[in-house]
Amino acid sequence: MGYMVVKVSGEGQDRIAQSASDFSQVCDNDRISNAAEYGQPYDAVAYYKGLGLVDEIWLSASDSAMSDDFSKINVVACLDRKRGSEVKSLSCVDEDGGDRVTVDYYSVEYEITFREAKSGKVIRSGDTVSGTAERCTQLISYERGSRKAYARPDKDAVQAKLDAFAG
Repeated sequence: MGYMVVKVSGEGQDRIAQSASDFSQVCDNDRISNAAEYGQPYDAVAYYKGLGLVDEIWLSASDSAMSDDFSKINVVACLDRKRGSEVKSLSCVDEDGGDRVTVDYYSVEYEITFREAKSGKVIRSGDTVSGTAERCTQLISYERGSRKAYARPDKDAVQAKLDAFAG
């Protein structure tokens, strides 16, 4: 009897970016082979882990993450919700399959990890930015089982962290 290990997909893959949004894969420990070399000037993009249609995905946290010019990107900032930082701020009413449901909307802190885009190597981590749930939004993504939604990171605070990193 023999065994064979096949890696279908997963973390630690070399990827080729076709757009700035492809750089979010660095947050899953992948590497972008056509990223600019790490060094000054630093050109950073940011993504945060948020709720998609089915599961958590990396979403744009900075305007630069939506840029058409991705050839100069050499740093990726990955923002993860900091465990234990959630504070229920509001209860929002939403519709789910025609039923009205109440969704708890949480303010949360996001921890930032800066990574080299080309190698995926962690450069620095530990900085935080806030995601403040100030009002119910028209479109809200939430965990269906728990009916929890989390505020996205503040774009201005994220941009300030990117600017500070770039010097």
